[in-house]
Amino acid sequence: MNRKLLVAGLAAAIMAGSAQGATQTANLGVQIIIQNACTIAVTDPIDFGTQNEVNTTAWEDAGNVRVTCTAVAPITVTLDAGLNPVGGATDFANRQMALGANRILYTIRTAPAGGGTVIGDGVSSGSAYAFSGNSTGNSAIQDIAVYGITASGQGAKAAGTYNDTVVATVTY
Repeated sequence: MNRKLLVAGLAAAIMAGSAQGATQTANLGVQIIIQNACTIAVTDPIDFGTQNEVNTTAWEDAGNVRVTCTAVAPITVTLDAGLNPVGGATDFANRQMALGANRILYTIRTAPAGGGTVIGDGVSSGSAYAFSGNSTGNSAIQDIAVYGITASGQGAKAAGTYNDTVVATVTY
């Protein structure tokens, strides 16, 4: 009887070993691509208000450009030269508001009281600054203050509303 048990146990062990077979492994890759998406808006335009003259006084006002991005990534925010720059599309230091053929010279800077740097495209002119840095991600708001200032000493101007349009761009 012992011998029968021994043979049966040995047969079971052999069958169990041969039923297991060989083993293979493979790596399962796991990936996600986070794509940045940004929006840009002007939440506070530059408005010099109603003034009597631009000959003896330089008028100033602050504006705000708002950028919102979904991911933390490099961004650049630029301002073009407006519709009426004195020296063409890369003359960021000499933007002009227009009323017909009449012009009022102004600039947009990074700091108040004519301080900071002229804001432009960061490429075309040595003095044209562009905001560069990382977006904060999570659709968090990033406000970029901009400061407009008119040049004094521009002489008498025709009465009316002078306008310009400056395009703000976020590159990401």
